[in-house]
Amino acid sequence: MNRIIFLPLLLIFNFSNAQFLMFPGDTNNDSIANNYDILPIGLAYGAEGEPRIDQSIDWLPHEFFPWFINLPFSGVDYGFIDCDGNGFIDSLDVEAIAHNYDQVQFEANPPPMPYDLPDTLFTTNIPQLVVSFDLDTAMVMDTFFAQIELIYADTGDIEPALGIAFGLEYDADLVKDSLTVIFPDTMPDDLMFVHAASNFVGFHRAPAEGRVEVGAAGRGQNVISGPRPVAKVRFIVEDQIIRSVERDFSFHFTDVLMINNEERVLNVGTFSDTILLIDVTPVYEINLENEIQVFPNPSNSNLYFEAESLVFQSIQIFNQLGQLVESKYISDLQKTQINIANLPHGIYFTKIHTDKGILTKKVIFF
Repeated sequence: MNRIIFLPLLLIFNFSNAQFLMFPGDTNNDSIANNYDILPIGLAYGAEGEPRIDQSIDWLPHEFFPWFINLPFSGVDYGFIDCDGNGFIDSLDVEAIAHNYDQVQFEANPPPMPYDLPDTLFTTNIPQLVVSFDLDTAMVMDTFFAQIELIYADTGDIEPALGIAFGLEYDADLVKDSLTVIFPDTMPDDLMFVHAASNFVGFHRAPAEGRVEVGAAGRGQNVISGPRPVAKVRFIVEDQIIRSVERDFSFHFTDVLMINNEERVLNVGTFSDTILLIDVTPVYEINLENEIQVFPNPSNSNLYFEAESLVFQSIQIFNQLGQLVESKYISDLQKTQINIANLPHGIYFTKIHTDKGILTKKVIFF
């Protein structure tokens, strides 16, 4: 099957004249370096071939001579997988993925192709990729962890896997995403990992906010043969959740790919637990409600704020999703206003900071 798929591609080229080009880190030659590129390294681990003259891992087109060994289903030549160009495929090639993470190219030769693996291996004991939280509820500025595990329905008839790669999406407005950290489960040391979050401080780009990406692969062997943890993600709750509004936080899995050492796809299900995020800051001090006037309410232009015996420090306006849509910092004033004419119609919450406490009021814009 290896030759049936790849031979038509090779016949296009005249090997004596063709210039074969690869980009270090894009091991599957699908045009992007990301967490899925750990899988070809796992598949080809330990292979030896022709080294490159230029053994840099910089994101540039590097000329290579094809190894004439290719992946079983995708047909990718091993020359693309030898990221550091030393003629040997091993864990050191993983560095190029991190070095060039999320970089995009369209200049490789043979040209980039989507990494599609249509041949799914039928199994009855389908694993679940499960997220569970260490807490049921978390308050503003609390730290909580999401544990990602592979769970099997029973211990019998497990189809072993070489590796898995996936993305996780979540509401970035509910956590301090710049502080999100991924901890891959490296014990036992039988998997290689690539992982990234929006605060990825590597050499180039990173996933968008509200997304983490994980890839794990064995070194040429099907080492995933039963239930096991994959990674843990640390979050810190944002400090701008509107009080009296409890928010559920969970994950959405994207593009889950699990394969064995024959590059065959294995079915896998997904499930995410939910944690409740709560702002428990007192809504107001005694009589604070009577101290502040917010008018007109409803309003369609300017929103006015007046106080009797206190001074304003700042005012924030949130929509019903808890997203900050307007803010104003004030220096010791008892009267101020905010123009809301450009905001969409609907229900909002004003968070009013004063020298005597904080008050939240619901307002309607029309």
